Amino acid sequence: MDEHWERTYPFRALTEAEVNERLEAIDRSLRVDELVPMAEGKRNTNYRVRLRGSGSVLLLRLFVPGDDGWRKEAALRKLLEDRVPMQRMLAAGDRGDKDDRAYGIYEFVEGQTLLERIVRDGQAPVPALARELGRTLAAIHSVRFERHGFLDERLNVSEPISPLREWYPMFLNDRARKRLGDERSERILKLAESCRPLLDGMDRRTARLVHGDFRPTNLIVRDGRVAAVIDWEFAMASHPAGDWGQLFRYAHLFDAESKKAFAAGYEEGSGERLPPSWEVEGALRDLANLLQMLGDEESKPNKEADLIRLISASVRRLEQEAMG
Repeated sequence: MDEHWERTYPFRALTEAEVNERLEAIDRSLRVDELVPMAEGKRNTNYRVRLRGSGSVLLLRLFVPGDDGWRKEAALRKLLEDRVPMQRMLAAGDRGDKDDRAYGIYEFVEGQTLLERIVRDGQAPVPALARELGRTLAAIHSVRFERHGFLDERLNVSEPISPLREWYPMFLNDRARKRLGDERSERILKLAESCRPLLDGMDRRTARLVHGDFRPTNLIVRDGRVAAVIDWEFAMASHPAGDWGQLFRYAHLFDAESKKAFAAGYEEGSGERLPPSWEVEGALRDLANLLQMLGDEESKPNKEADLIRLISASVRRLEQEAMG
């Protein structure tokens, strides 16, 4: 699974002195007592920081070089703070470091990721938690936009995206085709063509705010509740199916009962009925994400092997469900 993937960007080692400099954005008297690198995340660098004296715990995040997504994240918090459980951002900014990494300091949300919870329990989320996941996602999707596209720091659509039907040949580049092989690649293109009515239908619906990385590893749960939705850097105005497609990417983690409870919670939270083909739409939308990642320039054996397995399983399922 994706927790075994290689990092996209190298982990950035920080000294206590460098962390103390960033803590001064909150209070000049704050100092590090304990600094613990966190394995979570494959792009950003995350540290668990225990403060001297008070023993309070914070999360320090260094964003990837050149990424100022914290500005968009701050705007999202103001927009959603009364609707969606999120980490509180205490400070953020551009440091102008040699590697040009912005930073964010957050409250540390105690709990487990949904993935850790599922692996620990050895079973799918109980219906009550799955239902709350649905309500939480519906709250995110309650924000509407006039068009699909990428968001700027003021949450305006700054760059439109291509129609969904164009994503599959676009992301199935030479590297992805080489890694998948010609036979699988042609099956994907044939599948996308046969599903064009579904893809066009998703494009015609009103664009919604989507998290963009709504995977179990970005959902913190505590005491059977959703404690926080984290890592909003990929949020955009797009297709809601993309989020639930990512949530259910590893299909074996969920059973029919948990999916049914999720759907009930989503419909309860949104006041709208999910499309009858909502699971197929989610898998189709996520297939494009998987292809995009597989086409990366840098070779990462663990990631590629898992992506190929996921793509193959998704194509088989979609051929059965969408093509009949």
